[in-house]
Amino acid sequence: MHQDLTDLANRWILLQHTDRNSLEYDQRFEASVEIDQLTSKAPALAWEFIKAVLARSDSELITFSLAAGPIEDLLMRHPVETVECIERDISSSPMLAKALHGVWRNDLQAELWERVVVARDSHGHVA
Repeated sequence: MHQDLTDLANRWILLQHTDRNSLEYDQRFEASVEIDQLTSKAPALAWEFIKAVLARSDSELITFSLAAGPIEDLLMRHPVETVECIERDISSSPMLAKALHGVWRNDLQAELWERVVVARDSHGHVA
């Protein structure tokens, strides 16, 4: 994995554990901006970021922050590619299956959403 993605994953995780009303949060917010740019312009790198975060933390806060943030963003911005990544990687990542339980469908096409649900439900469950 690219060192920059490892660093970004670590900084993003730290941001999630930081009080939103603190100066530290403001100082660390750049990690959120960076992942937003990746989900827009570099979906393959954004997916690698997601896998890096899942490999580093199994906390519910991180799992569901990832679901409601970068994973949903990727699904909305690059739906077909992201569903293909989910299907490819789900069997090797129980944490991905758990995270997908926190993802909302939003405007995702029904057939793509069904593929997410099938992948999620066939490879993991919420504890």
